[in-house]
Parts: sequence; C-alpha cells; structure tokens
Amino acid sequence: MNEFEDVKQPESSAGNQNVGTDFPPSPESNSGMSGMSEIETQNNGGSKIVKIIIALVVLVGVGAGSVFAYMQVNPFFLKSKEDIFKEMLVNTSDRISQGNFISDNNVKINIKDGYSELDFEVPFRISVSEIVENSMPNIGFTVDNLDTSPLVTYAVGGMMPVDGLDNNFGAELRLFDESVHFKVSSVPEILTMFLPLDEIVAKYENRWVSSSIEDIESTTGVEISNEESLTDEQMDYIIDSFSQAFITDAKPTIDSEKDGDYTKIIYSADFQTLLSAVELAIIDIDNYMGVSDSDFDAMQNDLESVNGTFKQSMYVDNSMVINRIENEMLLTDNTYDPPTNMNLYLNSNYDYRENVEIEVPNSDFTIDELMGDVMMMMFMGMDMGMEDSEMSDEEWDYYSDEEEFLYY
Repeated sequence: MNEFEDVKQPESSAGNQNVGTDFPPSPESNSGMSGMSEIETQNNGGSKIVKIIIALVVLVGVGAGSVFAYMQVNPFFLKSKEDIFKEMLVNTSDRISQGNFISDNNVKINIKDGYSELDFEVPFRISVSEIVENSMPNIGFTVDNLDTSPLVTYAVGGMMPVDGLDNNFGAELRLFDESVHFKVSSVPEILTMFLPLDEIVAKYENRWVSSSIEDIESTTGVEISNEESLTDEQMDYIIDSFSQAFITDAKPTIDSEKDGDYTKIIYSADFQTLLSAVELAIIDIDNYMGVSDSDFDAMQNDLESVNGTFKQSMYVDNSMVINRIENEMLLTDNTYDPPTNMNLYLNSNYDYRENVEIEVPNSDFTIDELMGDVMMMMFMGMDMGMEDSEMSDEEWDYYSDEEEFLYY
C-alpha cells in the first residue's frame, strides 16, 4: 500500500515496430539510380522525423487523456493528506447536515483485567430525518436484542445466575422538535429477580412514554433545543484545528487502497500522541469559541496511564463522503497490577437516502405517570427492606457488643 496511492503515469510502448527500416539494396536497384539514392535517403530521414513527431504527439495526447481520466475517478490525485482529510470532513459534514440518513452501528468491548474477562456487544441504529435550518430534526435511536448477561457476570464476578434467563434489552427513543417519546421493548429478567419491577414491566413494556422537550430540559438541566448553530467561519476553524491535530500533530501513518466502489483510507496512530494532539485542538477551539469550562482535561488525567494504538478505516466514495467507518482501539491500562487490556471496536455504516420519515407515536403514558410509579416502587422497596432488617432486642444487644469490641 502507498500513502494515498500516487498516480501512476500510463506506460505506452511502440513494441518492436520497424519504423523507416532500410533493407540493403539489390544490385538491380542500384543500376542507373545512384543519383536518386541520396535523395531518397534524405526523404526517408525526413519521414522518420515526421513519424517520430506524430508518435510523440499521440503518446502525449493519450497520456494526458489518461491522466485526466484518472483525475476524474481518483479523488486523491495530487492532494496532500491534510487537504484530503479536510475535504472528507467538509463533504461528509455537509451531507450529514442535510439529514435523511440511517446509521447502523455496532460496538464491541473486550476487557481483561487478570481476574475476569468481559466480551460485550452493543448494536444500535440512529435515524435522522431531513434537517431544516434552525429547527430540530426528527431523530430515532433503537437498541434491539442487547444481551446484558456478559455485563452482569463481569460486574458481579459471576455470583448471579444468568443461565436460562432472557437478559435481552431493547429500547427505542424518538426525538422531535417539541417532544420526546421512548419505550422499552424488553427488560432483562435478571433485574426482575432482585427488584420489584414486575408490575412496572407489565404496565410499561412495549408502551410509549412521552414528554415535552421543555419538561425534559427543566428536569435534567440539559438543553436539547437547537436554537444556536455554528457559523461557516466557526465550522472552518474547527475543521482546520482537527485536521492539524489528526494529520500533523498526531504523527499518524496513513495508507490507502481500492476496495470495490470505495477508496479505503487506513489511519493509525499512537493513542497518547493522538490524545495530546486532540487536547491541543480542543483547547484551541475553546479559546476561539470563548468556552472556558471543558471536561477534557479531567478525562485526559484519567487516561494518562493508558497506552496503545488507535486505528481507523474510512470508506470514501468518489464525492469524498464517508460511507463506512471501522474504529479499533487496542489499549492497556497500567494503573493496577496486573494491567487491564481493553480492546474497543466501533463500526458504523451510513445509508444516505432521499427521504427518512420518523413518525410521532401515539402516547400511552406521560413521563410524570412513569416517575410516579417508579417513586412508589422505590418507596415500597425501602419499606420491605426495613421490615426484613428489623432485629430483636437480643440481636441488637449482640450487635452493639460486637461494635464496642471492634472499636476497642
């Protein structure tokens, strides 16, 4: 593989053609024609020159035509890595900003810490309708058949029985300009074994729960509305900063190869070097945007003992739009002994369509009704726990004596 495969000039050859080759004259031809021989030789020499000039013109024309055709089908012709990266970001961002696409994603996580191992997979789909300027698009988020058994086993060290249980989780969220709707299609059985969720599951499973954007924002303190948008100048600055970080400061290795209808760009870099480069870009962007509070420093401090590699394969079409991304992070956390190995994979496929419709579902319950039932369930659970934890006077005296003994 070559870095952004340089154009190869087309090779042309005339083969073994005998252009203007003179055969030895026969004695008959020499008789009485010695005067013409010199003239013919001069004419043949001139003819050779003309033929050579014509051949050169043809070769140059064919070569120029071939290069021009190559330029039309190869988007990386005579472009720097940074220019290619910027063009991919700009074109992909422009296409995504129009909406009308579906993204199928899959996250795979493998963690080994010397004592246990986690293999966990999360498939999810994101659907986005047409995006109109200064308005919230319709967004759909779906998780289906998510097996939580490996996560439960890893979290509790295998102390909870998961065999024979249906621990699949499924949920769907739909976000609109003024409302939010969600439903849980399947609840892991492991949860109903230890929490009094039977009544809530029976009531709300596969039912749509709705709320207004205003209520969600006031309850969570998180703004969902899309009233402020980036200017073209701000977007250009952000793209330039990240291009500098990913292409130059991260010191990556970049290769490319043809893969069917796409060009596959393979990017790899040291994790800590890339993290430092991204930090500088974010600081630069925050200063430009006037943002003073950023959580990136705290995140980087948490990752300072993590080493490894980051690899990304991007499948780009001839219009320089990313259609598929494959991310791979092979990391080692040296905070503890033995160290923890973490392999993270994220694959995303983008299906760009002319129209994506996301319908507003009929609401079965409001968020207030759900929260009321959850609070009641928690209150009942606490009450049951208090009843189970009541001790007799003898038990209390024994417990107090033990505490006093341990204190001294």
